[in-house]
Amino acid sequence: MPKVIINILEGKTQNVKDTLLDTIHKVLVDTIHIQEYDRLHIVHEHSRSSFCMPNTGEGDYINIDIIMYPGRSLQKKENLFQTMKARLGELGLAANNIMITLHEPDIHNWSS
Repeated sequence: MPKVIINILEGKTQNVKDTLLDTIHKVLVDTIHIQEYDRLHIVHEHSRSSFCMPNTGEGDYINIDIIMYPGRSLQKKENLFQTMKARLGELGLAANNIMITLHEPDIHNWSS
């Protein structure tokens, strides 16, 4: 089960956050083939003064950390990145305002 931590600026409506969470999960299902029910997403909302972002221009910035078991191919990871940026782009987020980081701790570093 990937654990997804999403950092965004505060002030989004619940509908916007739900759409964001659903989109991210759908990309994980479609690209790295996790089970539909296998969902653990955490949203952290930050004030603009406590969220230092790269100078990428106008618009919202989103930081997504995906923690998952190791073993997926580089091709699957690249597809995940490309698809995630494309689908989030459909929601109005510019690709240069999306940071996605994969973390793959050894299986022995996960609890059961």
